[in-house]
Amino acid sequence: MTEIINAQISVYNAPDTKISETSYFFDASLTEGLNNPNLGRLFGFPGIDLTRFKFDVDNVRGKVYPSFYDGALVFNKTPGTTVDGIPTVVGRGFYFFDNPKGKNITNGQWIRLGGTDYSSNAPNGIITSNTIDGKPIYSYKSTFTQKAGETKTEFDLTVPTGITGLFKITIYNTDPSVNYYTNSVYSLTMDANSSNTVKLVTGVPHISIVYPEGTYNYILEYLK
Repeated sequence: MTEIINAQISVYNAPDTKISETSYFFDASLTEGLNNPNLGRLFGFPGIDLTRFKFDVDNVRGKVYPSFYDGALVFNKTPGTTVDGIPTVVGRGFYFFDNPKGKNITNGQWIRLGGTDYSSNAPNGIITSNTIDGKPIYSYKSTFTQKAGETKTEFDLTVPTGITGLFKITIYNTDPSVNYYTNSVYSLTMDANSSNTVKLVTGVPHISIVYPEGTYNYILEYLK
C-alpha cells in the first residue's frame, strides 16, 4: 500500500528548539546572514476566504486556543462580508481576529491590519483600523449633490443606523478637472429626529459656504 503525505510547513533552515529559552515563539532572522539577498526573506501565508471561513471550535478548550483565536492573523483574498463572529465588510489584505473577551467566537471581529480600505460603500459601514478609547471607528462612503440653481448649505446625509458618536467627515475629489470645495465643513451633527441622518453644513468655522453645482464624495467616520 502506498501512502502520500504532504507537509504543510517548509522551512529554510532546520528548526532550533533552543528558542524556548528566549522571548521568541518564532524566529527566522538567521537568514539575514545569507549572501544572496533574494533567499530566505519571505513569510508565506496561506490565502483565506473570510466570506466563507468558519472557525473550528471543537478543540477550543484548556490550553488549546483558550482565547478563542484572539489575535489570529490571516491574509484574506476575497472581498465581501465575513460569516463568523460579528459580520464585517472586508477587502484583500491582512486581518487579525479581535476577540478580547475570548469566551466565544460570536463577539469577535476581523479587523484590517494597517491602513483602512475606504473603497467600500457598504450600507452598514466598515470597521477601520483606528480606535478611540478602545472603541473601533467605522467608516461609511457615499455622496451628496448640490443641484443646479440651488444655494443650499445644509445637507441631510443618510447614514447607517446605530451611530453613537461622530468622529469626522472627509469630503474629497477624485476628478482633478473639477474644482470642488474639498473638505470645507462648517458643522456636522446628528439629526435628533432620525437615527440614520446626519446634518452637514458646508463651509469653514464660523462661515457657511455654498458649494457650486455638483456631486460630492464623502467618507463619514463614527462610533457605534
